[in-house]
Amino acid sequence: MNIEHLNKIDTRTFAISDLKGRHYIEVISDIIKIIAPNSYLEIGGSDIDIAAAADCPTILVGPAYSCSDKPLTPRPILGLYRIKPDLFFSSYCANAVLGRKVDVSVVRDLHYHEDLLGIFAAIEKASVPNALVILHNCIPVESAIADRSPPHTVEAPHRAGWWVGDAWKAVAALRHARPDLRISALDANPSGLVLITNLNPAKGEDWTDNARDYASTLAGDRDGLSRYIDDLAIEPVAHLQGVLDRGLYLGHRFFAEPAVLPRDVSDFNDVVILSEFQVPAERRPPPDFIEGHFVSDFDFDGFLNRNIPPHARYLIDARDSILFGERAVVTPAGRLITDVGATPPFTKIFEGRFHFDFEHMSIPGSENQIYWSPSIDTPASSRESEGALLSSSEHWNYGAWLLRIIPKILILRELEFANIPIIAPAIDDWQKNIIYYTAGRDAKVITHDRMTPLHFDRLLVPSQRFHAFYIDEETKKLYDSMAERATAAWPLSNLVSRLVYVSRFSQGLTRPNYRRCLNEQQLIDRLAELGFLIFEPEKHSFEEQIAIFRHARLVVGASGAGMFNTVFCQPGTSILAIEPLPIWIEQHANIYASMQHRYGFVVGGSDLSDDTPVQKRWVADIPTIMACVERMVDGLT
Repeated sequence: MNIEHLNKIDTRTFAISDLKGRHYIEVISDIIKIIAPNSYLEIGGSDIDIAAAADCPTILVGPAYSCSDKPLTPRPILGLYRIKPDLFFSSYCANAVLGRKVDVSVVRDLHYHEDLLGIFAAIEKASVPNALVILHNCIPVESAIADRSPPHTVEAPHRAGWWVGDAWKAVAALRHARPDLRISALDANPSGLVLITNLNPAKGEDWTDNARDYASTLAGDRDGLSRYIDDLAIEPVAHLQGVLDRGLYLGHRFFAEPAVLPRDVSDFNDVVILSEFQVPAERRPPPDFIEGHFVSDFDFDGFLNRNIPPHARYLIDARDSILFGERAVVTPAGRLITDVGATPPFTKIFEGRFHFDFEHMSIPGSENQIYWSPSIDTPASSRESEGALLSSSEHWNYGAWLLRIIPKILILRELEFANIPIIAPAIDDWQKNIIYYTAGRDAKVITHDRMTPLHFDRLLVPSQRFHAFYIDEETKKLYDSMAERATAAWPLSNLVSRLVYVSRFSQGLTRPNYRRCLNEQQLIDRLAELGFLIFEPEKHSFEEQIAIFRHARLVVGASGAGMFNTVFCQPGTSILAIEPLPIWIEQHANIYASMQHRYGFVVGGSDLSDDTPVQKRWVADIPTIMACVERMVDGLT
């Protein structure tokens, strides 16, 4: 647990000191004011103190509500339902009442876990994917108030009358049954707040039985509640801004609903949303096999049953803006726009030195915090009239070009911006060739120095087209057309083989401290005996690489950008991916599964004594790899 002041004050029963944050009503009101939702739903309250912070279409549900003492300010829609929440959801459609999906929901004063789980499931179906659900009354500070019946005695006299019931079990059950959700907790007084986002409105309710079964196994004794509090990782209310920044809901007000999305958002007058589309959730087909040695905290079951969450695909038109570093676009109002979202004015852009260095940021800031303010006069190297930003993090990475940059060209084509100048860090010939091969030789490319800001009258910022490399159908068609062109233009030769091993051997010699396989030569020798083409992608042209992979029937290789060329393989190609550490295994599985390949993994071999943070040296498990290879070769027809 990361809050030092939550000390255990009793060793026999569970009890901790009072939560030190501000009162929960104040905190929720602040959250609503920050997010400024387009729709608001509140369940289970009795007063309108929180709802008063919202000035949007509103629904209040609960038999105890009263509006007589403090009338609500005028708003387009106000629905007050003095009935039990389950009756509301079975009798009414929240979306029909509000005229849209729900942006923010608050659930107050529910005491039983089964009720809270059912209400959450109903709210999720009525919400946008990046909505925020706030649960009150889910952090008990002692055992007595965590019981299903109101307590007769409590540890501290001032807690008389406090009661949260076993609603806390619903949060524990959601963490167990719904690992796709983003769940945070704040130490708001007196019984905390739980914030949930990354919803999946199309999820259905199949998970609820699992959640209820899990909740029924939880005990409200000292061990059970201590484990719950520790796992919840409660954060101070003082960290609210950071919690919101991580949650993916802050700054997404205008990414809510395609059907009601305005072309020009008046209170975001420095940007225009030209297009927005919600990509639905999808289940990833599992691998044929996974073998090897896993790190202890690898979520094996979750990996095999992964759902790709819904996400927004958009194109933003930013006026009079400045491009910083790789992909940070700042508008005159101080709003940050990137290919993964936008933030309100004066919000931290990147935190810590890592992103400052990694993305070549040149925005003024202190050593550990980087801010932008329109009061800072930052000179730009030159001014361009217009362009479309196709940059990305890791501009030097071949895989980033294939999976992040090239698909953005489709967004521009779909919206008839194919002729606008392309802004990209295309410094090397291979990067320029990729753009020309995709966008055509007539494409105008403006290269930018990532260390110097560049000013634009108008800059189009397309989002990343898909989530975590799970490739969409239109991008697959683009890769397919590129592969057909390459195989037609590049004649067959002795390099073409149906068995391909993607080697990093030469890279290991030139960069011995960067993810080097210490016994790769032995693996190469064994694969060569089976007739594998030992292929080093960096030694071949872009077109040659495409053609090699297009003809392959079985591709074997260690994790790395070279394996991203499997997007050019025929559907149904067999892939054996070697993952020394399963850090990127999710993204790599997304590539292979979305391209409809048959794929499997051999995991392990990384030298954990290597002090390199991520790209550690490793040793291939040759017997396991060869057993998998021989089995896959035998399976080829």
